[in-house]
Amino acid sequence: MKTAYYSGLPGEVGMLLSIAGWGWHAEVGLHLLRLIVSGVLDRLPSLQVIVGHMGEGVPYALARSNNVLSPACNHLQRSVTETMLAQVSITTSGYFSRPPFECARQVLGLSRILFSVDYPFSPTTDGRKFLAVLESTEPALSEAEMAAVSYENAERILHL
Repeated sequence: MKTAYYSGLPGEVGMLLSIAGWGWHAEVGLHLLRLIVSGVLDRLPSLQVIVGHMGEGVPYALARSNNVLSPACNHLQRSVTETMLAQVSITTSGYFSRPPFECARQVLGLSRILFSVDYPFSPTTDGRKFLAVLESTEPALSEAEMAAVSYENAERILHL
């Protein structure tokens, strides 16, 4: 796979594409969907999974994945979406722009989003600037919503 996907590109582009440029996001998103469709999360209904990088693209594709996969998964107790909404939370980690945040918010709900940074891949200061954007740019998050994303969701999910 490495050769087919990432070789033949100039300089370090192939290596960067294989990691934060796209590769590990695609691989983790695929792994998350495999956990769901294999029935692992059905067998472990109290397990909570936290996925980084604004959900690794899964929130954006969830409606399509659900529509394609759920009918083929008669062995599951719930649809792909129902499982995702019950057992998967995501972090902001390094995705510090509004469009992916709003997609995740609409698809998963604010209660499933945890603030995090992606140090050393993204500076902590970028994460803090993103929180300031969420507080001050329309649609601005309320004080209660900011608290939920900033720390309360993590406290609840991680039992802190």
